[in-house]
Amino acid sequence: PICPGAFGAVDVSIKPGTRTAALLGDRVRVACHHHQAIARLAPGLRVTGHAEDGTVEAGEVLGQAFAVGVQWHPEEDSEDTRLFAGLVAAARHHRERSRREQHDRGRGKEGGA
Repeated sequence: PICPGAFGAVDVSIKPGTRTAALLGDRVRVACHHHQAIARLAPGLRVTGHAEDGTVEAGEVLGQAFAVGVQWHPEEDSEDTRLFAGLVAAARHHRERSRREQHDRGRGKEGGA
């Protein structure tokens, strides 16, 4: 039994073909501490991971470049930084794309003047 305020290890099955799966693979053991759980997701969200008991453990926002949410505590496992690395990589990609777009807009103004 898990004591109140203590983390327990939970196995999570990840849905293939999702960003969550691209980051973590098809199964991951996580540090979890639930006192409540998601019953249903809002429109535009999809479940990407379940615990063995059916508890929703991961989800994504459809149509977004990077919008992954998890119900566990990835910060509790300093050995597994894949979620954080994925967030940082997505932020870098976004920054570079924004810089290119700003550069292209700036060049368009020069050419049209």
